[in-house]
Amino acid sequence: MFLFMVGMWVSPQRVFRYPFQGFYFVALGIQLVSVLIGLLGLKELGLAVSETHRPEMVVTSGVYSWVRHPQYLAAIIAHIGFSLERFALDSLLLTPLVVTIIYLICKKEEVELVGEFGDEYMMYQKRVPMFFPGLRR
Repeated sequence: MFLFMVGMWVSPQRVFRYPFQGFYFVALGIQLVSVLIGLLGLKELGLAVSETHRPEMVVTSGVYSWVRHPQYLAAIIAHIGFSLERFALDSLLLTPLVVTIIYLICKKEEVELVGEFGDEYMMYQKRVPMFFPGLRR
């Protein structure tokens, strides 16, 4: 998925003009938000999970109390930030496709998590939105 997004950012495409001076810094700010969310997610899971991809329990603290998939949310935000920073109009227009692909990946992962953690994960799904804080089921 990451290589797909990088390919979109660097491929030759139509560009847009920044609507105001300093817009570049807005794009960088968006990218920094994505890095912060991703790092907060890693902090809660710990490095052991990043190596094994197998949590020992359902993590519901920190950023995981806001969204169930902070790394994927960070990827969506990073995609938007890099697309804006590179003036990449076509890449920006493909954002709904990126979100859809990430959503499908998350749905598959959640089936596995429900299989592994059962009712505990299903209760977590009911309490915490998949990507966007404040949006409950």
